[in-house]
Amino acid sequence: MVDARITASVTGIRIWPSWVTQTLQSNAIATGNKVMTTNAIELRNAFGTFMTGVTVVTTKEEDGTPRGFTANSFSSVSLDPPLLLICIANTAFSADVFRNASGFAVNILAEGQIETSNLFASKSPEKFEKASWTQGPAGNPVIDDVLSWFDCTVHDVFDAGDHFILVGKVEGFATNDGGPLGYARGGYVTMDLERKVAQRPNDNRIAVSTIVECDGKVFLTPGKEAGTLKLPRRVLEKGEATLPALEGILHAHGLNANVGFLYSVFDDESGKPQEVVYRTTTNDAVCSNGQFFDLESLDMSVLETDTLKRILDRFRVEHQNQIFGLYVGPAAGGNVHPVSG
Repeated sequence: MVDARITASVTGIRIWPSWVTQTLQSNAIATGNKVMTTNAIELRNAFGTFMTGVTVVTTKEEDGTPRGFTANSFSSVSLDPPLLLICIANTAFSADVFRNASGFAVNILAEGQIETSNLFASKSPEKFEKASWTQGPAGNPVIDDVLSWFDCTVHDVFDAGDHFILVGKVEGFATNDGGPLGYARGGYVTMDLERKVAQRPNDNRIAVSTIVECDGKVFLTPGKEAGTLKLPRRVLEKGEATLPALEGILHAHGLNANVGFLYSVFDDESGKPQEVVYRTTTNDAVCSNGQFFDLESLDMSVLETDTLKRILDRFRVEHQNQIFGLYVGPAAGGNVHPVSG
C-alpha cells in the first residue's frame, strides 16, 4: 500500500454558493443561534463530516501521457444535457493539465479499491503502470473494475476561490455491481462490510465500547484493577440497540462527540459477550470519569487487557496514516478488512 496521507491528498468539498463565500470573507459562519469564528483547519474538519464516495479523475496530456489523481469533490449536475463536475485545487500538481484538457474521466471506486485510491493520491510517477486501465470512448483513461465510470468532454471551467470547477459532458459511462468506497472524517468507510458484520447472528450479549480520539489523544477510563485503563464500555441486554447505548456511554463520560464508525468485531468466546468496538472523533476534550491520553506516549502496559493493547497499537498506526480498517475475528489472529470481499 502506498504510504500516503489520504487527508492531504484527497480534494475536499469545495462547492460554495455566493452566500457562503461572502460569509467566509467575514470569517464567521452562523450556525443556528451560534456564530463561530472559523479557520481553515476547523472548516476543513467540518467539511469532512459529509460522507462522500472516492473517485480517480483522469485525463491525457497533448502527447498522450495519462494523468490522474484521487478526489472526492465530485457531483452530478444535469441529466439533459448529461453533465457532472469535479473541483480541483489551484495548487494541485496536475492542475494546469486538467484546466487545459479537452476531456477527462471520473472513475468511482468500489470498496475493494483502497490501494487504487492511495496510489492515485500519491505522487508516484508509475500510477498508470501499476493500475489496470483502458481508453474510454472520449479518449480518457478508465480504471478497471471501478463501480462506475464517466468519460467526458469539457463543457465549462469556472474559478472558485482556491479551486476551479471542471464541468464535463458525459460522452460514455458504465456501472457495475458492488458497494462504493466511502470517505468521511479522515478515514475510509466500507458500508457493505459494516452492514454484513452487524447482521451476523449472535446468541450471546454484546459488549460495546468506543475509541474516542481528540487531537491525537484517546479517552480512557480507570480499569477494574488499580492503575489500569480501559475504553468506555457497557454490556448490552439482548435486543438492546447499539446506537443509543453508544450515545449513552458518551453522555455518561461528558463527551461531546457523535458515534463514529465500526472498528473491531471480535468473535465471541464461550460464555462471554461479543466485543464490538467503534471509533469516534471529537474536537472537544472536555470529559468526566476518565481523561485523554496522548497516543504516541501512552504506556501500553497499563491497559487492562492484551486485546485492548492490540486495539490501540493498531489504532496508533492507522491514525498516523489516516487509513482505518475493520477488524473481524478472534481476539488474536483475525483480519483487518479495508474492504469487503
